[in-house]
Amino acid sequence: MTEDKKVTKALGERRRFTIEQEDGSKKEYFLGTPTAEDIRQADWEHAKTYNKALREGVFTTSEMMTILESRNIAGPDYERIAVEMSSNLAGKIVAMELETDEEERVKLALEVQALRDDVFRWNSRVSGPLSSTCESIANDARVEYLTSAIIQDAQGERIWETFDVYKSENNLIVQVKAKFEIMMWMEGLESNAIENSPEAVVIRASIEKQEAEDAAMAAEIEKKVAANGKKKTAAVKKTRKKRVSKKPTE
Repeated sequence: MTEDKKVTKALGERRRFTIEQEDGSKKEYFLGTPTAEDIRQADWEHAKTYNKALREGVFTTSEMMTILESRNIAGPDYERIAVEMSSNLAGKIVAMELETDEEERVKLALEVQALRDDVFRWNSRVSGPLSSTCESIANDARVEYLTSAIIQDAQGERIWETFDVYKSENNLIVQVKAKFEIMMWMEGLESNAIENSPEAVVIRASIEKQEAEDAAMAAEIEKKVAANGKKKTAAVKKTRKKRVSKKPTE
C-alpha cells in the first residue's frame, strides 16, 4: 500500500460526528489521534488547573465526600439505595429483552426508561457536588485541551490552531458537541450510546413499525380513493355516451 493510500485510509477510519451549522447545512468533524505532545500538554493543563483550584479554596473530592457523608447525602444508605435501584433497572432490562409480546415489551421499555432516569437523579446527589471539586475541574481542563488539539476537518487539519483559539470560540454548539465527543471517546463509548440503549432501541422499533403501518394504510386508502375515482369517471363517460347516442324525436 502506498503512503498516500495509507493516509487516505487513516483519514477515512477516524471517528466522526456531524453538526448542523447556523445556515442549516451540516458539517462533519473528525477525531484525530493525540500525539505524545498533546497528551503531555493536556496533563499540564490538568496539573495547572488542579493547583489553581486548590489555592483558591475549592474542595478536593475527599473533602467533598466528607461533607456529603456528614450531611447524610452520601454514605451507607446512599450506596445501599443506589445498588438496589441499579439492580431493579438491570432486572427490568432482562425482563424487557425476554418479553415476546410486543405491546408488553414497549411497556417494559418505558418502565426501564423511567427507572434509568431515577437512577441518574439519585446518583446526581453525589455526582453533582463532586463535579465542582479540584479533580473534576482539572479533568475538565484536560478534556478541553484534548478537544482543541485533536478535532479535525475532513482533510485532517485541526479545527482550532491553538488552545487559546479554542477557548475564544464563538460557536458554542461546535465547542460543546466536540467536547462531548471527546468525553464519550475517552470513556470508550460511541456518541450514540444513549440513543442505542436497550429501551431506546425497543421504543424506536415500535415507533418505526407504527409509522410503516400508518404509511401502508394511507397508501391503501389512497389506492382505493383513486380506484373509486376511476369508476366514477368511467360511469360518467358511459352516461354521457348514452345521452349522445339517443336521437332527438321529431
